[in-house]
Amino acid sequence: MSLGQEMETADNNPSGFNYLRLLLALAVITWHTVIVCYGLEAETPFWTGPIRPAIFFILPAFFALGGFLVAASALRNTIAGFLLLRAMRLYPALLFEVTTFAIIIGPFITTYSLGAYFTDESLYLYLLNATGFIHYFLPGVFGSNPAGPAVNLQLWTIPRELECYALLTGLALIGFTRRPALIALALAVMSAYGLMRDQQALIGSGPPARLLILSFLAGILLYMWKDKVPSRFPYFVLAAALSWYCLSDVHLMSLSPLPVAYATVWLGAKNPRRIWFVATGDYSYGLYLYGYPTQQLIAQLLPDLRIWYWNGIISVIVAGVFACISWHLVEHPVLKRKSQILALLRVHAPGRRTRAMISLAGRPEPA
Repeated sequence: MSLGQEMETADNNPSGFNYLRLLLALAVITWHTVIVCYGLEAETPFWTGPIRPAIFFILPAFFALGGFLVAASALRNTIAGFLLLRAMRLYPALLFEVTTFAIIIGPFITTYSLGAYFTDESLYLYLLNATGFIHYFLPGVFGSNPAGPAVNLQLWTIPRELECYALLTGLALIGFTRRPALIALALAVMSAYGLMRDQQALIGSGPPARLLILSFLAGILLYMWKDKVPSRFPYFVLAAALSWYCLSDVHLMSLSPLPVAYATVWLGAKNPRRIWFVATGDYSYGLYLYGYPTQQLIAQLLPDLRIWYWNGIISVIVAGVFACISWHLVEHPVLKRKSQILALLRVHAPGRRTRAMISLAGRPEPA
């Protein structure tokens, strides 16, 4: 059975992808407990320690899953329609999160006076996060926290996500995405380039941005070949082992995107029964957006509980509440209108349908 055939048995909507998105979002929060509770320097030993591959797997898996899932959306739409859907998925929730922390929560926890807070330039730079231009600091917020004053360190992946969309738009326009073999060639060349580069500077640091983009491309390629790629447990074990091996060595990690993508998609294609939390909405993006700011907030308000597991447990609960609010008040209402908006787009700006456009997102989800 191929990956495509396995997905067809679940009406092309297997629950495994929902669970995987949630688990990856929770993994990001869990990892961030280290720096939130103990400071940025506390993460350095993990980058070179035995669990490095597990940590390095998280974000590439997110991007590989995003490339695979959003590919289906892109194949159904014109380039303009595809980009509009991506904007609808990305920006409303991001705008809601940015304004929530900048305008509502920030004034209550800043060490500045309200007048100084609302006239400080960094507040208005922070609001630019809603456009994808990332700024990490709010005036007088989290300055005494172990991790430093960054409010939303997790948003560094948003520009990488936008780069993925731009890359695939360009590939579509020149026809590359109609030819999976050329995508495979591009992935191979970029991986080989990474293999030949001096990676010494990356030792002791997190996954580089190019690894996320390569993983995104690998997810796209896997979707385009999903009807040919077999879904077999031994292949999953092999892919997981190769992922672990490649991610354990900074010099080999550029070879990891394809095995990471296969291991991720193999899990996502499974279709276990949806529990209520999974069945009622897609809360993974909200968890991603609110996770780190919530962790910083908990670290400031409850300094005696700056222990990784307490910070993780409390933050997941609080961020989960924010994620539910975001989904039901912002994300879902916007996405319910996507058919109407696409219909208007087709009427007012008719365009050639393309089988070429495929896309991420940092955080993986179908449009």
